[in-house]
Amino acid sequence: MAELDTRMNLKTIIDYNEVYGETKDVSFADTLIKDIPSVTLLNYISGFNIKLYLNEVSTDAYNIQIQLLNNLIVKAGEPTIEIFKKVFQKHLDQQQWPIVFWQYSNLLFYELIFRNYNTNPTRDLTSDEAKKVLDAYLILNSITSARFKITTKEVQEAAAKEETESILLPNFIYQKDYTSTTDFSNQITRSIKIFEYLEQSDKFKDFVQDYYKHLRVKDYKDLIYNILTIFTQVGIGEHITERKQIIPLGNLLPLINIDYINSLSINDTISTYSPDNSFRTLRNKMLYHFDKYIYFLLDINFLIDQLYKAQIFSFKKFIENKGYQGNFLSVKGKEFMEDIYFRLIMEKCFPNFIRKSGDDAKKNDGNEICDYYLRKGDNIILIEFKDILLSADLKEKSDKELLYSEFEKKFFENQKKDPKGIQQLYNAVKYIENNALFFDEITEEATLNIYPIVVYTDLSFGYEGINKILKKKFSEMLSSETFTKTKVKDVTFINLSYFEIHEDYLNQEFIELFKFIEEYHQHTQKEQYRTTPFEVYSRFYLKENIKTKLGNPSFMLEVLKQIIPPESHDAIVD
Repeated sequence: MAELDTRMNLKTIIDYNEVYGETKDVSFADTLIKDIPSVTLLNYISGFNIKLYLNEVSTDAYNIQIQLLNNLIVKAGEPTIEIFKKVFQKHLDQQQWPIVFWQYSNLLFYELIFRNYNTNPTRDLTSDEAKKVLDAYLILNSITSARFKITTKEVQEAAAKEETESILLPNFIYQKDYTSTTDFSNQITRSIKIFEYLEQSDKFKDFVQDYYKHLRVKDYKDLIYNILTIFTQVGIGEHITERKQIIPLGNLLPLINIDYINSLSINDTISTYSPDNSFRTLRNKMLYHFDKYIYFLLDINFLIDQLYKAQIFSFKKFIENKGYQGNFLSVKGKEFMEDIYFRLIMEKCFPNFIRKSGDDAKKNDGNEICDYYLRKGDNIILIEFKDILLSADLKEKSDKELLYSEFEKKFFENQKKDPKGIQQLYNAVKYIENNALFFDEITEEATLNIYPIVVYTDLSFGYEGINKILKKKFSEMLSSETFTKTKVKDVTFINLSYFEIHEDYLNQEFIELFKFIEEYHQHTQKEQYRTTPFEVYSRFYLKENIKTKLGNPSFMLEVLKQIIPPESHDAIVD
């Protein structure tokens, strides 16, 4: 098998200073766009967003950058075209990947538009305006470039120590929040299941009915159906040229809930828009109402988040305003994600394994050995499940010490000295080495292979290097122990979405997880691949080695029938 090149593809952002040899601030960008129709600008930037979705690192990524750039430089004229040819060629000669457009700068451009919003009628850009828009975008790219305060000496020192993650993590982890989300099918399943939980929970069932009224929907099915309706109008499955940021919905009346869709429109809040590091307003209002029943989709990631992620924080805020005094995120993490949803996913993925949830996998003292226990033959998987978040403020600080300290608290030991994550797994493997497992029938003579896994839900923990840091710490802990009854493998960090999306590959054993984990760790022993996340390796491996395409997960197709009208069930296809 050919070696998989899973190294991070670092891209070089082209900014104003590089193109023109001077620096301009945001106030200059304000003057550039102030007389251009705001609706024209929104049309362009929302178009960039849709075209970039799922194409940051695809094989077509460079060509798409050129296509988007041509939308402006061709109008701007030959002098601008020649400037960019030289800039791009310089980077290509240095084997660098230059980009102009990316999702974070799109969001900054929306804020620029809102700050200078006008109601001038829509029209296309003139030649002069096209150059002004491009120059304004380059100025916003300069803001991003200015965030990185990395010296050549720091890079050299980190490389010499084989610790490039110490530079990359603090400075780039925030970008995980703005890359294309592949969590679509699992956002649907999580959404349906969380609302089922809320409706049945004594703590939340009264709140949730009022919450539906607050959202202007009949129930969660109404909410999900309308989000999916918008999504399908975009044409994500079509060729890149067929994708549309303009969403016409008039022909879908009365099947859609127009009051709810209008609540996702940002128009009424533009005059009071207040910027913040997380683009909170845009996350909740990602549509622009262009004309009667016609909308621009400003950010497709934020639309998808409305299925589950955004609902969690929206519901939390709603019930707190209604007087709820508890910690909703903690309750949701334990009662729903760990005790209900995660266990359900494990059942879907591993129907032929011995499966034990924490309640059924206890040590002699009555405490759980781990959150979830899987066994097939002599191979055991021990899982610690972490439905926890890395705060946006922390990611924005670009502070290595604070960031690494947070990793310790969440995955090793918290402020109360309670074991977390890898320390819990370390305690579990020590217990199995020294004690019989009364909750499972294992041959005493067997030498057990133990695969410790941390399953997480926050995409930030999948950034390159985190797995390396915590795997090293786990290995150091094991090095002080002697194991004779067991063979303990390296700890593996895996996003829950991996199991959700690959449900059928796992239950049909196209992916043999034990073998797959072994090969992943062999791959990351090589210096150039040590920071590769499990999911990145999997994506490369499946593309190269598993030609069978199973389509959307069976669980998603199953629950989707709760949303789609019965007469359309036969139309639910992969």
